[in-house]
Amino acid sequence: MASSHVDLWATEGVLDLARREGKDVLIVMNRARPGTRLGAEVAQAAREMAADVAEAALANRVTYAETLGQGLGALEAPRNAAVRDELAALMAEINARLLRQL
Repeated sequence: MASSHVDLWATEGVLDLARREGKDVLIVMNRARPGTRLGAEVAQAAREMAADVAEAALANRVTYAETLGQGLGALEAPRNAAVRDELAALMAEINARLLRQL
């Protein structure tokens, strides 16, 4: 979910659907700008909707758009340690969450 109130409002319907289906949800902040007031407000509002918000977030990086346009995954981008670190943190968080459910 992007760090905007519009995306937050749009996410409410998805959360409602997931609850009706009995599914867990993990919101991942996308196109995040660390340390901004708006990002913190949106993440807090998501938590108040009884949704889990991932600690890991994906920053607003050109690499994500560029690789998508090239038909590649962000991990296929050359020499982008920040992207690799973000995705590794997110994958570790998701793996840990899945293991707890076993």
